[in-house]
Amino acid sequence: MLRFNINKKRFTGVLWILVVATILISLVITLKYDITLNIENVENTLQNVAIFPTPHVLELLFDTASSILLIVVGVALFILFKRKTTALLGSVWLVIAAIIMVVHNMGNFAITRIASEYVAAQGSLETSLKTSALTTLLIAKWGVTLASCFMILGVVTYSSLISKSSRSVGWFGIIAGCFGIPALMVGWMNTQWEMLGFGLWGPMLLWQSIFGIWLINKKTVIL
Repeated sequence: MLRFNINKKRFTGVLWILVVATILISLVITLKYDITLNIENVENTLQNVAIFPTPHVLELLFDTASSILLIVVGVALFILFKRKTTALLGSVWLVIAAIIMVVHNMGNFAITRIASEYVAAQGSLETSLKTSALTTLLIAKWGVTLASCFMILGVVTYSSLISKSSRSVGWFGIIAGCFGIPALMVGWMNTQWEMLGFGLWGPMLLWQSIFGIWLINKKTVIL
């Protein structure tokens, strides 16, 4: 029974690491090909996606894979933490965040088709496609914002729970969650601050990696 619990804990930790890895791969692809979906410059966004449709789709596939993994993680954590009420709440937040991200990516996948038609369109069709893209991007941006709010709630909830076992890991998670709050705002305030927003999410990704390693560690004890 003890061995089963250790393996279950390690499995959950590996899943956490995979969530981080897929997010980072998605981010690297986005930055490398400059295919950030920018609502302030829809024309440039559509042109870049039209030039690099395969990287755009690949980035979305990794992003979607990360969200699906997060759903599995949410369930695994709830079981691992002995179905405590706090764990249930934390897992619900994580699963809701993941589902919103999967739905939000549906619209982003559609941008690939819109972009390919936009670069060849003229006149009223060009204007119509641009309007359609802007609407899709706005919905997607709100989806990311809402999902991020639930993600922060999930991280903070689990951080408070594990602070009983490890104060350093627990409190770092709470602090990392606090950094996520301004990260939500800067993206809406000015699109030129997007890199700052990515940087503010850094502590959250670092905490997820530390949490994953903490779970994989043989000496970790779940209270």
